[in-house]
Amino acid sequence: DPSQPAGVTSVSPAYGDYAEPPTVTLRGYNFAPTPGGEMCCQFGERLTAVARFVSATEATCVAPRAAAAGSAQVRLSTAGCDARQPDASSALFTFFDRRTSPTVLDVEPPVVALGSRELLKVRVKNAAPTPGLSCQFESLGSSPAFFRGVGLVECVAPVTDVSRTVSVSVSRGGGLSLPEAEDMEDGSETHRTLTLVDLKSAPPAQECAPRVAPLGQGALVSVLGHNFAQPRSADMLLCKFGEAGTSVAIFVRTTVVRCEAPRSVEARTVPVSVSLDGGKSW
Repeated sequence: DPSQPAGVTSVSPAYGDYAEPPTVTLRGYNFAPTPGGEMCCQFGERLTAVARFVSATEATCVAPRAAAAGSAQVRLSTAGCDARQPDASSALFTFFDRRTSPTVLDVEPPVVALGSRELLKVRVKNAAPTPGLSCQFESLGSSPAFFRGVGLVECVAPVTDVSRTVSVSVSRGGGLSLPEAEDMEDGSETHRTLTLVDLKSAPPAQECAPRVAPLGQGALVSVLGHNFAQPRSADMLLCKFGEAGTSVAIFVRTTVVRCEAPRSVEARTVPVSVSLDGGKSW
């Protein structure tokens, strides 16, 4: 139908190296051969490649080189590369850099319950919808990842019966990413690790160091135990020093938190406990 634009429903493969892109097959509807090389694959607003007609539902082209990793909507024009039809149906193609591994930016949620197999949303650079896409969890192994669009994959948290914190990386099917040192573009707090804990029980504090503080002075105390977790908000992880008071704790790892002991004007010994839920349970 010459009055209607060609519509693209899929592109295969849906990914390729930005410097050495592959030949891709577009599938859709209303494809038609045109004289003079007017049939054209359009990758986003600027990148184009001459298309070869196969059938009314299929065409091929060599994906153009891109300046960097990223994604583009692919459309098929039957009126030349300069003819733009933004309302025509399109499919997503992802350019990645095969010379570098994906880089994890953020993991949400950063804390999950033991054995929950909760779905994780992982923000990542340089990922692609490859068949071997997966999330890696150090010694806990990996789980298949699902590409949800530019910069986002989803995967299931690993199963373990021991509280621990592991770094999260993403693999396209070979090679692991390393957590990126720079902040996210929006400047918000980031989590590039996953902490697995028993959320049904309060974390027991078993030891603290130092165990003595001078009267009238506070002290930074390391509390040792297990089942500690990185809080979703800063005021959820607390230390309690008996009747002397409470203070916000700093998560170090699943076996260590640090907190400020309150000042006391009388000599006494107090029990130390930790809360994960803002003081509702100790």
